[in-house]
Amino acid sequence: MKEFIRIDTSERKDLRHEQTNHDLKIFFISPWKVAKSLFYFACTLLAINILGIILFFALGIRNRITELFYYKFDLNTEFNIPTLFSFSILLISAGLLYFISSFSQEKEAKLTWFWSLLSILFVFRALDEVLEVHEALEKVTHKLFGSFRDPWIIFYGVFCVMIAVACLRFLKKLPKRTRILFILAGTVYAFAAMGFELPESYVFYHEKLGKDSVLYRVLYFAEELMEMSGIIIFIYALLEYMSKESLCFSISPSSKT
Repeated sequence: MKEFIRIDTSERKDLRHEQTNHDLKIFFISPWKVAKSLFYFACTLLAINILGIILFFALGIRNRITELFYYKFDLNTEFNIPTLFSFSILLISAGLLYFISSFSQEKEAKLTWFWSLLSILFVFRALDEVLEVHEALEKVTHKLFGSFRDPWIIFYGVFCVMIAVACLRFLKKLPKRTRILFILAGTVYAFAAMGFELPESYVFYHEKLGKDSVLYRVLYFAEELMEMSGIIIFIYALLEYMSKESLCFSISPSSKT
């Protein structure tokens, strides 16, 4: 039996006739439901992080459970559950982009390198999330920029502008709605990743504020949630594009001999 995973934004009734074939089984994926579920999960991570801070610091309840809530769900540290979630959605984006690039080789070869480049960039960003490449870069750039807390954003910012300019003419070839969603996702993500760094640096080094202040926590809460939201919007845009282009995953078991 062949199994198809179809990205579907239309009514299922229109496609039910396809399932009359006993050798065909179709699973429908709704882009909106996927995006909504991912966003709810991101909000849940934020809520647990806030709860951990309240229990651990505000109420002074310090035991294994509160430590679990605080350290394992802290959005501002690495190698925990929020990091794993960010890594996962970045990798999902890279996988979808790779699938689309494989399809575009047959349909529109001119867009193949565009999808492939984006896929590579998302793989790099996913690895950066867990391997902290930007942290290693920060140690080097601190010698050039002094007390600026995150000088890596200068290099990342220039790199992002270069990529955006290179991909601009290819964005124009995408459907209007997909193009708008791509731009929205990129804007939200870039603003979160780089736009919050200056105020965070100011608060981080401020004598009367610092990293344990409420303002600093609010800033990094907003930063992390916006980063996740930007990626989720992008995943939604990719799934919707795949639906419009009638792309689907097929799983065909090897025949028995």
